[in-house]
Amino acid sequence: MYAQTELRHAERVKQTIAARGLTDVVDVMFILSVIDGHGLFHQPIPAPKQRSKDIRRAATAAANRLRRRMMRIRAGNVAPADARERRLAEEWPRLGQAALMMEEEKIRCATYQTMRGGRMVPVGAYANRRHEVELTHALLLIEYHLEHGKHWAKQKRMSCLTDIVIAVQDLREETSLVAARVRDRLRHAKTNEALQIWKIEYLDALSAVVVTEEMQDMLERKQQCADLLGMLYSPESSASSMEEVAARLVLPSTCRKESVLVACRISSSPDDSIDAAL
Repeated sequence: MYAQTELRHAERVKQTIAARGLTDVVDVMFILSVIDGHGLFHQPIPAPKQRSKDIRRAATAAANRLRRRMMRIRAGNVAPADARERRLAEEWPRLGQAALMMEEEKIRCATYQTMRGGRMVPVGAYANRRHEVELTHALLLIEYHLEHGKHWAKQKRMSCLTDIVIAVQDLREETSLVAARVRDRLRHAKTNEALQIWKIEYLDALSAVVVTEEMQDMLERKQQCADLLGMLYSPESSASSMEEVAARLVLPSTCRKESVLVACRISSSPDDSIDAAL
């Protein structure tokens, strides 16, 4: 069970990788999707911890309650609550054992949660501690992308991964200490066969990032719009440069409000400029 995505963590990661020069939409979406796919933007919601003995007892008790109820229904002592109970009672000699096992499993599963990486971990007071294998696997995938997709040198990859870990976990430690842990984590991971990243696995993760030409064009135009607006509203801009920027500024319908402000800013008569813009 997970809380909602913590968008501040995602935004912090986005700013962190942008500082490293990873502003291409495919790079940004791939890194964010890998981190999100491993549940690192989602904190587990803990529940009171239960002992395994108590879980087994509760599962056995649930199965016994189901068995007694089916016997009463088949004996005609009680009426089935719904069509499902009626069918189960009719097929009890054939389906009874499987139904009892399923009832026990329901109790057991209520005490476990599935991590985004597919691992089953117990729910308890300690569930706030993220299991490290998800973070390790996410870092291995991102490193594979930086090495084979971006052709970055190892030192540059390690620095980027260190910044990502700091951003995801909101750490306040020295960068050198986090970098040492990241290097040690990846060094040990590469000796674990279960954590090896194969090309097909990387391509599957990359294929989840779908960027159409239309979307790419929209994002580029939006970035150009933001850059030009930044130049326009800069206190260092002269009147001539503001007019030049305004002439270059081609705003889509989503930026119509900014186009009105542009007209107001470069005109000595705001009312006339607003009428012209509208």
